[in-house]
Amino acid sequence: MIMTVLAIMAAFASAPGADARPDPTPATQAGDAAPVAQIRIFASDGRHGRRNDLVNGSSATLCVASTTGRYRLHVLSNSGGVMRGSDVRAGLAFRVRFRDASGSEQVKQMDGGEIVFEGRSPSQADCRGGVNAFLLVDSPESDILKNVAGEYADRLTLSVEPL
Repeated sequence: MIMTVLAIMAAFASAPGADARPDPTPATQAGDAAPVAQIRIFASDGRHGRRNDLVNGSSATLCVASTTGRYRLHVLSNSGGVMRGSDVRAGLAFRVRFRDASGSEQVKQMDGGEIVFEGRSPSQADCRGGVNAFLLVDSPESDILKNVAGEYADRLTLSVEPL
């Protein structure tokens, strides 16, 4: 049996030169503030945190918001794009499925250390409204079957920037 666990961590980002604010509020007039985006990971009990452990094929619920309504989500792999087992030479490929607030869904294979998604956020410019996006990580069956049984893991860091 192969068990995979991913630790997902969120990072806050803003436009270059903008002040980082933990809960951005929309500008009252165009040009009042630099664009800001934020991401939150929600636990199964609905509370948000900075970390979520996933088992292969499970999903994380997120809130991703941008004062511009559009954002770029970066998914960074700590292990160079594969989950590593106890034998660090062995690696398990994986893919990431992301669905944004508009319902648009994208699936990308983790090749290298980073993949990028573009998405749309709801009309609110912050994450006070709760969950609006989902992230699912899984490994293709062909990759699972060719690896030695064991535990494989990677740490993913999520960051977001407004577009």
